[in-house]
Amino acid sequence: MQKEDKNYYISLTREIKNDKTLPSLAKLLYGDICTLAKKHGVCFATNEYFAKEYSVSRRTISRNVKELQERGLIKVEIKINEYGCRLRYITPLQKMESVDMVEKSTPKKKDYSYLD
Repeated sequence: MQKEDKNYYISLTREIKNDKTLPSLAKLLYGDICTLAKKHGVCFATNEYFAKEYSVSRRTISRNVKELQERGLIKVEIKINEYGCRLRYITPLQKMESVDMVEKSTPKKKDYSYLD
């Protein structure tokens, strides 16, 4: 990840945010995966990267990635490149609605009745 990419935000669908059975770290991780996958459609980040970002162990990240995979929220593919290096591709399977994609056609009327 390049230096200028360090400042970004993540967003979650209300369904993911309000899922009481999904661990909080898995929710954040899912938002991060979706954000990092925006450019290429897949996320290339390693467990080590996420572990440093969240100050947890790689094993904790691995458990949360597995949880997201088992729930059908992400697809994980492992490929070996021509040099024999193992590469992981994480693809978000649910469409994340970006803030800039929200329809702006009918703005809400502001309620000023409390001023009367």
